[in-house]
Amino acid sequence: RFFKGNTGHGEGLLTSGIVLAIMVIPIIASTSRDLLRQVPRDTREGGTALGFTDWETNKWISLPWIRTGLIGASVLGLGRALGETMAVAMTSGTVLGANPSNAFLPMTTIAATIVSQLDSALTDATGLATRTLAEGALLLAVIALVTNLAARILVRKVSSTALPVGRGI
Repeated sequence: RFFKGNTGHGEGLLTSGIVLAIMVIPIIASTSRDLLRQVPRDTREGGTALGFTDWETNKWISLPWIRTGLIGASVLGLGRALGETMAVAMTSGTVLGANPSNAFLPMTTIAATIVSQLDSALTDATGLATRTLAEGALLLAVIALVTNLAARILVRKVSSTALPVGRGI
């Protein structure tokens, strides 16, 4: 049901998600590749000496070795996605008050609303629009703070359970 209905003009939730994925995947992939290159050669060769295939070596030796870094790469990608205000504003359709019933309808985000409404809010004589946008910005700052704190807790938890350097599986 979410993917059925009028496809509109190409602006909407699905388009924004695809654009963000295209922008974020290279960051996560390149960081993950760099992490995999940091696994010591002796460690990988140890897995091969035990008869592991390349896939098993990566699964049982390399991935546990770089687990904390992979979480950091994912958080880096999440931070990039949260910060891409203009990409979402340009591809979402920026329809105020919209709650799309399917992925093809236009929608908006808090950041895109701030960007699109700031010029008219500054001319508001009552100042209510400016205060409302400032509250939206404060909400975004709180979301960013909570996301960063959760990421730090997750990295700390994963790194405390990671294999010590030089230990086997």
